Amino acid sequence: MDKTYSTTTYLQDIAAIRESNKVSYDDIELLTQYIALSKIAGNDLQGKTYDEILEKIKDIRKTNTDKGDQVKMEKEAMRERMSSFLTVSLSQKFFSKVNNKDCFTYTVTFRNATSKNIKLVVGSISLNDLLDREIKNIQIVFDEILRANSSLKKTYTVTYDAANENDKRIRAKELVDLRILWNPEKIIFEDGTIAE
Repeated sequence: MDKTYSTTTYLQDIAAIRESNKVSYDDIELLTQYIALSKIAGNDLQGKTYDEILEKIKDIRKTNTDKGDQVKMEKEAMRERMSSFLTVSLSQKFFSKVNNKDCFTYTVTFRNATSKNIKLVVGSISLNDLLDREIKNIQIVFDEILRANSSLKKTYTVTYDAANENDKRIRAKELVDLRILWNPEKIIFEDGTIAE
């Protein structure tokens, strides 16, 4: 792994690394994929050792994971903070034809938990599988008056894409087989105050 990368000896080097049994199969796969992508992108790896390249890959992965974790924590904090004002839930999902197009129709329930009327709500609903991996994200804009301490149901229609694997998965699943997450962005109250 301390050998310097060269396009001319690359195949022999990878074979020698595999035979040494000092590097895991996953790390070798990461290394070969990264080198192939670097070639396609025109990035020059000449002069770097295989150890340096692998370290760079692991640093990139760690940074991406850290950023992903930070985004998740920020969304969770926003969800927690905004839940004292408004709760949003998906109460129905069905498949239908609207204007001769296949569509998903979602019934969303908004519950204002405050003593002020809400004028506008912006956010999204994530439809996740049971392992919490996002399948689909539905953008929500609710621009009607939602009275203080009351609930309201609203229907949203989203075009079904038969070529999209995620749309096929959503169509095949019952609502109980999905984890629904409300991702609030902004709530504007009738008195002009904003929660975000």
